[in-house]
Amino acid sequence: MANHNELFRFKYCNDKRLCPILFYLPMGIVLVMPKCAELQTFDFVSCQQFCNSGAFKVPSEIKRDSFGLLKGRLVCVDYG
Repeated sequence: MANHNELFRFKYCNDKRLCPILFYLPMGIVLVMPKCAELQTFDFVSCQQFCNSGAFKVPSEIKRDSFGLLKGRLVCVDYG
């Protein structure tokens, strides 16, 4: 169900904070996202502010492996 939620959010929220979905199978059974670089440092407060800014709150656990760098830009990779 989490993949289905990610697919729905990506398709309808149009938010650059979400890692893009490049390919998916029906019902979100499989999602393919671009490879993101791991965060070298993690700041809980900064990531929390990142999720809470903008038109909607990114529903993500505030932990290091929920975020990555895509072409140098911070994105949320786990928003299900």
